[in-house]
Amino acid sequence: MKIERMRELLSGVEHNALEPWDRGFLESVLHHTNSHGTLSDRQLEVLSQVEKRYNTSALEEKLRWRGFFMTNEKVRESFSLMLSYYKKEGYYTAVVQRVAEHATKFGSAAPYGYIPPEKEYRSVCENKYAEKILEAHFSKPVFQQGDIVQFRRTAKSLKEFYIENNNCYFNPATDTLAVVLEVNALPVRHAKKGSKVYKVLPFGSARQYYILEANIKKHRSIRK
Repeated sequence: MKIERMRELLSGVEHNALEPWDRGFLESVLHHTNSHGTLSDRQLEVLSQVEKRYNTSALEEKLRWRGFFMTNEKVRESFSLMLSYYKKEGYYTAVVQRVAEHATKFGSAAPYGYIPPEKEYRSVCENKYAEKILEAHFSKPVFQQGDIVQFRRTAKSLKEFYIENNNCYFNPATDTLAVVLEVNALPVRHAKKGSKVYKVLPFGSARQYYILEANIKKHRSIRK
């Protein structure tokens, strides 16, 4: 790969299609070339591999993916949601760190934030656990804002949201009623049914709580 081609990839329209590692490698090689003039055999070998990844057809496909990601709100939301999940669970740490570094470096100057390569997106969002998390998040909520709900027995001594509930264990009586204040109040944390998170206000309480969909049910008033 000639120096002119490296500069094209780093500064032209192709720059938007460069994957993070490739961009860093090209920047390093260009700096090395400007300083020392020659590259090692291994650097030349890797440089050739990078160049093949950005031929005309490959470049068009990468730019297509970027356009798709930037214009598809659900895709961006899915990626953001899974990053929150993995950050808490300790998975995909390299991706989580890369996104955090991107936000620190570019901040509001990057309107769409970090744009993952398509392969990385599919790895993060299309594995069997991610599919369950996203299904729970995007599924139609059982309850709506303003609904009156009743706590199930499974809600007793619930420690799921101890920190979010202001360091308070949630231990309601099973006949306690509450009003739903917010749907999808927190990112889904479990790859199972009933994991959508609601914010509720129990009757007679000044404290609001987060709770899983699986731990509440519709209140059915008794007809006289």
